[in-house]
Amino acid sequence: MLKWLLDIGIADEAKYDAYYEMISEVAPYAQEKGVVIILKSHGGNALTTKDTIAVCEKVAHPAFRICYDPANLLFYNKGEEDLFQDLDRIASLTEVVIIKDCVFEDGVPNVRITPGEGLVDFDRILGCFAKNGFEGEMYVECVRGDELDEIDQNLRKTRIFIEDILAKYR
Repeated sequence: MLKWLLDIGIADEAKYDAYYEMISEVAPYAQEKGVVIILKSHGGNALTTKDTIAVCEKVAHPAFRICYDPANLLFYNKGEEDLFQDLDRIASLTEVVIIKDCVFEDGVPNVRITPGEGLVDFDRILGCFAKNGFEGEMYVECVRGDELDEIDQNLRKTRIFIEDILAKYR
């Protein structure tokens, strides 16, 4: 059964209103079918935390929530996004959290690293989400590695890293 429909917003500002209208029309049907549309930051009308919150609040339907990806917020905002501004508010609107990290190498963003090795402060973010009652899903999207053994090792490392953080808030 389908649980979520991932949406990445829209880049063309001239079409923002049509997008809001379309999502507002589709959300009740999604809810009827037991599906939640989750908006993930990928630029456009979901470029920043504030933008993503504004989209969610404009649609204002329980079947339209956020897929919070702090690494994408850093990636698309060239490291200038303040991940802690409005963190309580975005936590209350979030359905899914992406576990992915981000670094900048010579000004170029890189998310092919293992969570905990970059700029995302998972302890502070997940602590805030726990405080706000978040009980949704978390997905690991990227880890460092080119070979299967290295990827597996970094996935295990990530699982332990996140479990250790979450244990502090249970």
